[in-house]
Amino acid sequence: LLRIPYLHLESYLHQLMPVILTCLVGKRLCKSPTEDHWQLRDYTAQLISDICTRFGKDYKSLQPRISNMLLQALNPSKPLTTHYGCIVGLSALGTNTQIILLSHLSDYLPWLQSVLADETTKFEATKCYEALLEVG
Repeated sequence: LLRIPYLHLESYLHQLMPVILTCLVGKRLCKSPTEDHWQLRDYTAQLISDICTRFGKDYKSLQPRISNMLLQALNPSKPLTTHYGCIVGLSALGTNTQIILLSHLSDYLPWLQSVLADETTKFEATKCYEALLEVG
C-alpha cells in the first residue's frame, strides 16, 4: 500500500498505525508460540520506519509518538516478545532513536541478564539480547 502513490494513505494513518503497532509489539501474534512471529516483527519494524520516512515531514509528531510508545512498553511488566518488538522498532527508526534506546540500557540490561538465566524465558530473552547487539 505504501508503494501506491495515488492512495493517499495519510488519511488512514490513524486507523492503520494501531494495527501495525500491534504486529510489532503484540504479546502473541501466532496460533502457536513455535511459529516465526520474529520475522513478522522485523518486517513491521521496517514498515514503521518507511511510514515515518514517507509521512514524517507532514506529521512531525508521528515518529516521536511511536518512539515514546515503544520506550514505555520496554519495561519488565511486558512480555519479552513485546520487548523484542520495541527493540527492533526503535532500532529501525534511525540513529536518534537508537541513541535513546542505548541510553536506557544501563537499567534494562541487568534485568535482561536475570531473565536470560531463567530456562523458561531464555529463548525469548536471547532474541532480545541479539536484537540489542544489532542496534546501530
